Amino acid sequence: MEGGVSGFPGMMVLNSHNYADWKIKMDDLLMVKDLYEPVEREQIPIGVLESEWKLLNRKAVATIRQCVDVNVLQHVANDTNAYEMW
Repeated sequence: MEGGVSGFPGMMVLNSHNYADWKIKMDDLLMVKDLYEPVEREQIPIGVLESEWKLLNRKAVATIRQCVDVNVLQHVANDTNAYEMW
């Protein structure tokens, strides 16, 4: 495995050559960190406060960005919505 991500043991950094493998590992990382819902859902789920949803979404976006190589980062640098980013 090439290059790891500090704070996320076993996670690889997305680059221009490894999207298929990175996506599998990122799916798992988001799931175990309980950050997957903003990636799966376009709308705020019923019963979830907007402020809670915004925080969860922001955490998902930040986690994804932490696992992106600097050469790819500009493609997601301005994204603020995990669903659209994914």
